Amino acid sequence: MEESLEAPARSLEAAYPHRETQIDALLHLFSSELPSPPAVVVYGPEATGKSSVINAVLGSLQVPHAVVHCQECITARHVFERTVSSCQQTSDTLLDSKANRKHFSARCENVNVLAVELQSLVSELDKFVLVFDGIDQLRDAPATTVAALTRLQESVFALTVVFILRLPPPPERSYSAVGIPHLYFPSYNKEEACNIVACSSSRDALNTPLLADQVSFGAKEQDVEWLWQAFCASVWDTLAQAAANDVVSFRRLAEKMWRPFIKSVEEKSSTPIRDFPRHWLANRSLFSDEHMLIDRIISIGTSKPTEEAATAVNKQAAAPQGQTRGLAPVDESLPKYQEYLLCSAYLASYNPARRDYLVFTRHSEKKRKRKGGATRAARGAKHEQISRRLLKPSSFPLERLLAIFHAIFPIDYVKPTADLHTQIASLTSLRLIVRSGIAAGDVLDPSVKWRVNVGWDFVVAVGRSVGFEISEYILD
Repeated sequence: MEESLEAPARSLEAAYPHRETQIDALLHLFSSELPSPPAVVVYGPEATGKSSVINAVLGSLQVPHAVVHCQECITARHVFERTVSSCQQTSDTLLDSKANRKHFSARCENVNVLAVELQSLVSELDKFVLVFDGIDQLRDAPATTVAALTRLQESVFALTVVFILRLPPPPERSYSAVGIPHLYFPSYNKEEACNIVACSSSRDALNTPLLADQVSFGAKEQDVEWLWQAFCASVWDTLAQAAANDVVSFRRLAEKMWRPFIKSVEEKSSTPIRDFPRHWLANRSLFSDEHMLIDRIISIGTSKPTEEAATAVNKQAAAPQGQTRGLAPVDESLPKYQEYLLCSAYLASYNPARRDYLVFTRHSEKKRKRKGGATRAARGAKHEQISRRLLKPSSFPLERLLAIFHAIFPIDYVKPTADLHTQIASLTSLRLIVRSGIAAGDVLDPSVKWRVNVGWDFVVAVGRSVGFEISEYILD
């Protein structure tokens, strides 16, 4: 028996690395030479190869099977009817003669009808595996559904049910019955994830023409593969470890960042290809760009990792401690008036109204010293325990918002074609500012108040996109 499973085990381990233990266990559970258990529970985090490995094992052993995606179903009846339909399709592919094909009723109300239909469909087979993928994501199903599916082998002797879950099964459920093996698929660590992505990525993503006079053709391909592996490890350490730590997201992120990275390598022909630290320093703005983690329908283009971008990052790193460092520019740029209105809304929410005159006048408060050599703000800072930016934004009337807008707008005269109320309505539709108060539903009510609905990092990026440093006007 071990010799008959050795060939499929080698091919499966080559196709799915770092899953040798799980592949060996599944091969023995579904082998045609051994009886299979009534049910098998396979669980593990998302994107760990559970569904792919099970389908590949059943396909290599040529075991008849059907897969039901439970996340596409809503009720238990929906699951039962989808199960019978999948088993019918598998039975049609196994039976050559159309006259021998068996038809089932379109309605499958409960587990008893499901057992009768499955018995008529798989009675002529020695072994049949029914896979319920994502059974824990079933939306509206009775609590006894899993217990009933687990005991289907009592009516259909050739049937084995496989449950695929994302979370560990609770001990009080029917997953923990006697005789049901559990198989765990752990998450990939850094070495395993980098090895899978470096080996399984499509060749089209790596075929970027380098300069022909750098190295020979054979050495060029080896150098590119070495650079791709080092690049994957760096992507994991900078971005993927915290935000894209599964293999699917990690591969998508690495292939998205590879194009601008290798383009910079092509431009710097004097730097050796294997000098990865120097390439990383030239592209550190790319590795710190969190916008690469966002999937978009419309491509907005990636920031070019040139020397100018690196110089800008160095300038931000050398900024004073009172300023926010390393903030990327806002890609979803708003109109100019809306950007200033959003900054005005943030100042109105986090600055007290009684300090507006002191903040927005030309003579700053820190220049008017009293006895003792300290400013009024410095003496008052001793009693403040929590920064206002950490508290909930306060409400403000519309008149105060417009007053702050006219105070910070760089031009004294606002064009009459600029309808500020329309700009405020656009910000409200984007949920950047929201109405608050008892009369929040009536826009025309003069008692309606507003508050900002964005954070500090976002509003700083918006202000810097128009040359407005909001940190000079905010009071801590």
